[in-house]
Amino acid sequence: MITSAPFPPREGIGYYIWNLSKYLTSRGHRVHIVTRSEAGRANNETVDDIIIWRPTFVPVYPFHVHLHSLFVEKLIMRLEPEIDLFHMHTPLPPMISTKRPIMLTVHSAVREDVKATPITSVYTLQMKLQAPFSYWIEQTLLRHATSVNAVSPQVAQALATYPSGPSKIDVTWNGVDTSTFRPGSTTSSHKCLILSVGRLAPGKGIEDLLQAVLTMKHLGTPAEAIQLSIVGDGPQRQYIEQFIHANQLSERVVLLGHINDRTRLARLYQEATLFVMPSHHEGLPTVILEAMACGCPIVATKVGGVPNIVVNGENGALVPPHAPTQLAHTLLELIQQPALLAAMRLRSRQMVETFFSWDTVGDNYAARYKELV
Repeated sequence: MITSAPFPPREGIGYYIWNLSKYLTSRGHRVHIVTRSEAGRANNETVDDIIIWRPTFVPVYPFHVHLHSLFVEKLIMRLEPEIDLFHMHTPLPPMISTKRPIMLTVHSAVREDVKATPITSVYTLQMKLQAPFSYWIEQTLLRHATSVNAVSPQVAQALATYPSGPSKIDVTWNGVDTSTFRPGSTTSSHKCLILSVGRLAPGKGIEDLLQAVLTMKHLGTPAEAIQLSIVGDGPQRQYIEQFIHANQLSERVVLLGHINDRTRLARLYQEATLFVMPSHHEGLPTVILEAMACGCPIVATKVGGVPNIVVNGENGALVPPHAPTQLAHTLLELIQQPALLAAMRLRSRQMVETFFSWDTVGDNYAARYKELV
């Protein structure tokens, strides 16, 4: 596995790779993960029989991927004799030269990400300025891959529009750990607990969710009736704190920061009345699958692969992106229908067990690996 995601994992793609690696190891395969070092120091360790390599990473933007590739190449030359296949994961993994088959899994297309992100900060300006480099790297990865995989049909469609896009793009869904993320006891009946999990970064729509809470406040919804808990951290943290303070939402919104403890995170999903994902663009969000596995009804924006996993009236509701007022009204309508929410809880778990368990997704990958090798 080759990725730019940090390990131990801190967000969806990292957990995706980690869970896939654990599944493959449990089936007798030997897995290496190559990622970035922190503070420039190369190191490696073995965790749960998975070997994690962290070659030197120098954060000199926008040339960071090219520089990292030089260090990764040295490692690959050393590892290649014992490797059957390389599985690379976007966004922006280091490029390698190898005679072995390469599978590339694209979690979200760079061009779509950049298009959907307005310039609102230094962070987003940097993203826009880096876009030509990022796009070139993604195009190069697509050309050199033996097999290309997308996590949703929407991501596959976006890749198919690239000038040098592959002739064939397979779709393999994200997976979720259904033993850790499972339904718990009945949620509290006296207060609606709304949960959102994700990076506090542009494009994730957290500002829309906060605006929706403010709208509910203006509509007369008492603070003791609804609480929003936000799990995650990122470059927008300060802005979000300022918004909460300026609009007197501290009794309604709680920032929990990043949570590494997966059992604790599962408890939050289990206790939630609703899970909300307000993103402006996505591939196929792992956090939605985690929430569904815990039996959460979902309210999410109709972006990327989300409509493939959230079905209006069955396991949740879809709203347009950038529409905080509609989001607020949708939340208020759902929390007034406990019988519908109970049915949505059951349906969420059923969908995950049928389509998104690691037994299903992992078997699919293992079969694809066998074809390539």
